[in-house]
Amino acid sequence: MANQFTKIKAIVFDLDGTVYEGENLVDGALEAINSLRHQGFQIYFCTNNSTRTRQEIANKLNHLGIVTTSDSIFSAGYAAAYYLAKAGIKQISLLGTLGLRNELSAAGLTIVDELDKGQAIVVGLDPDINYARMSLFSTLLGKNMPVIACNRDRWFPGNNGELKPGCGIMVDLVEALMGRSVDLLAGKPNTLLLEMLSRQTGLNKNELMIVGDSFESDVALAKAFGSLWVLYAPHGCKNSCQNSVTTMNDLPEMLLR
Repeated sequence: MANQFTKIKAIVFDLDGTVYEGENLVDGALEAINSLRHQGFQIYFCTNNSTRTRQEIANKLNHLGIVTTSDSIFSAGYAAAYYLAKAGIKQISLLGTLGLRNELSAAGLTIVDELDKGQAIVVGLDPDINYARMSLFSTLLGKNMPVIACNRDRWFPGNNGELKPGCGIMVDLVEALMGRSVDLLAGKPNTLLLEMLSRQTGLNKNELMIVGDSFESDVALAKAFGSLWVLYAPHGCKNSCQNSVTTMNDLPEMLLR
């Protein structure tokens, strides 16, 4: 099995459910990352979580003992900001957290409070959403303002594996209120995150390997980009896949050069 990994130079880890759950590290994640770095692999992180800035995510990882910088983190919020800036969009409306607002602002975007006053709308997970705010999306019925969703994940793992409602549930509601689908999915399984990583690092698809706990986002992302992948499946792999580990401690041995 090791032969298929000979070209790999960098490992791209999912975060929620793979490296940590809520505020706790996944068993073996720290040791696996340190071992892989010792083996000479570059380490990056790719997450659909849009609630924090990349710097806030880096701070969390460092607090948990995983040394990294914001340059090694590629988030759905960062991808949305990159797409909008590249498209020449300057003013946006937002459904999301302060962290997402700050990530978008750092890219030079101006946030306007009125939904119909921006050039586009970004939808991220917002734990503080209320009925009045959601109702405003019905005013966009029949309008063609671009809507960018950070991800469609319906659930994400919190502390001790507790499942919490994700951004995808909010996206479903927004689409129902607008009467149409969103225009772009910024996060996984869209390949935009890996395209950005590849462009910024100079690594190509054959030099990247994706490690994550979701077939629908992580494995689908790797397949769409043409990269190798390993599924972290602590309860076993339901799809009879060879490239899976039940504990993060098994990952460095799988990649031994």
